[in-house]
Amino acid sequence: MLRHAQRGFVPAWFMDGIILLAVVGVLLAILIPAVFRALAGRTVSRALAAAVPIETEVAAYLAREGRAPHYNATLGLPAPTRFAGPDLQSIAVIDGELIVRIAGNHLVDGRAVVLGPVFDLADRAAPVGWRCQDSALLEPGRSVEVERPRSAWSLR
Repeated sequence: MLRHAQRGFVPAWFMDGIILLAVVGVLLAILIPAVFRALAGRTVSRALAAAVPIETEVAAYLAREGRAPHYNATLGLPAPTRFAGPDLQSIAVIDGELIVRIAGNHLVDGRAVVLGPVFDLADRAAPVGWRCQDSALLEPGRSVEVERPRSAWSLR
């Protein structure tokens, strides 16, 4: 008796492999963007941490002069691009606000975070707080309150 070759038959191991490949693809589609967002958050945190000494200078100027400094030179700071590093393009002081331009990660490269001081001119001894104002990293109209003292930045 002559056997006929079966056509259209797919081995079970092949189907299992296709299903496994589809599951891995879906998991990677979810995981890869999350990893890039986490790396972008780390980049922003490092850039904002580099701005802390300048925040201190602005706060001291506010307490001493009773007004906001206009530019980096008002505080005796170097040009904004002199602060450049792996996570940071520049830090500029413009009318008391800090404009921190981020570098290094393709999701946030070139974007800016604007930090505005929150202070009471009547009580110069009171600590200066900082508020993240509208920026390219946040949706318009959303602000982030940052309380002093803080050990790490976070975008809530």
